[in-house]
Amino acid sequence: MLSEDAAAVFRAAVSEAARKYDRRSELVKRSVFSAVDELKAAGVPPEQIIVLLRELIRTTPGAQVFPSVGDMLAAWCAERYYGPRLWRNEPQEPNELF
Repeated sequence: MLSEDAAAVFRAAVSEAARKYDRRSELVKRSVFSAVDELKAAGVPPEQIIVLLRELIRTTPGAQVFPSVGDMLAAWCAERYYGPRLWRNEPQEPNELF
C-alpha cells in the first residue's frame, strides 16, 4: 500500500535512528508524516497505518537491536492523521475545526 519510494525512505530513517539509538529522530518523524499523508490520501485508516509501519520497522535491518525506535510511532501517526491538537483532546476554538 505504501509506495516503494516512501517505504525505502522510511526504512532508511529507521535504520539511521537505530544506529544512533535515537528513538525521537526527526528524520523518522518526518518519514512517518510522509507515509501517513500518502496512506491517508489512499483511504487507509490510522490503525492500519500503524500496523503497516510497525511491520516495516520489524523488517528493517538493524532496527531489531533497538526496538524502541518505534515507541513514538503511534503518537506521530495520530498527530499527523488527526492534527496535533485533535488527537490530544486539547480545547478547540469553534472556528478551528472548519
